[in-house]
Amino acid sequence: MSQSRIHVVATGGTIASHLDGSTWSDVDGQTLVDELGRLPAQVSVTDVVGGDSASLTPEAMLHVIKAIRQAIDSGADGVVVTHGTDTMEQTAYLADLFLGPGLDVPVVFTGAMRPHSAPDRDGTANMRDAIALASRPGVAAQGVVAVLNGVVHSACELTKVNATCIDAFVSVPGPPAGVIHQSTVSLVTPKSRTWSTPVALAGGVRLIVAYQELEADLVAQFASGASGLVIEVFGALNLPRGLWETVHHLTNAGLLVVLAARPFADGFRSEGMDFLGVVGSAGRSAMKARLALMAAIGSAPTPEERLALLHGYLDGGIGNV
Repeated sequence: MSQSRIHVVATGGTIASHLDGSTWSDVDGQTLVDELGRLPAQVSVTDVVGGDSASLTPEAMLHVIKAIRQAIDSGADGVVVTHGTDTMEQTAYLADLFLGPGLDVPVVFTGAMRPHSAPDRDGTANMRDAIALASRPGVAAQGVVAVLNGVVHSACELTKVNATCIDAFVSVPGPPAGVIHQSTVSLVTPKSRTWSTPVALAGGVRLIVAYQELEADLVAQFASGASGLVIEVFGALNLPRGLWETVHHLTNAGLLVVLAARPFADGFRSEGMDFLGVVGSAGRSAMKARLALMAAIGSAPTPEERLALLHGYLDGGIGNV
């Protein structure tokens, strides 16, 4: 049996960060692969972007997605993306949107919480798991996934909850898409996946965090000139009472406004908030909701079409297992 052809798209991050004495440097993707030794796949590498993922703009994320597409078009049986953990969940989610619900090649993100130079680094095991996962054709049915610390997460549910421990990610709302234990992969039944693949990202979409005494005029000023607005709110999409009138004025003026709760707001799918003039994020984080809104505005010319796309991007990965 021929080996799977796996392409690694290396983007830097902690998995590639190496401290040599007092100097930090980035290890390239080929070095990360070579350090794994013998592998059950033919592995090629492309280095893109690089550096800390906290500085990765949506435009740079699109460059990563372009590299994934090129690898798939060139005949890769699976793609692994090494990525910094600060924004991995955003890039993976955007990749899932742009690669579409019909993805038929596994795309697996991974990274590390400990740097490459750490004696107990976790990146090596994560890369091995990612290559093993990307070598299984059936993984594509899950959409874009991430694997860290032996746990597989779907891109739409991947959530970082700890800045220091190696068990830093969870699936929200969960359960995880699967686990890897001693090279054995176990996956749950994929959730339904339905949306129209976006074609571009719009600029000018802004995100603000609501707090109890946030002044309404500051929200209005912040929204001035924006193409869209995401507000991170409380509980089950609860917005402080003093802000509702301003938000209604914004939506009545044609601005698309998405409310995204800081905790997971189960049951608040996007269409359920239309009567209030806003869109609920369907449990997506504020940062993911911003990317979804950028994709919707960038992919359709009319408000009605944008709203329909937005519902698909926010709700599309939610379904019965």
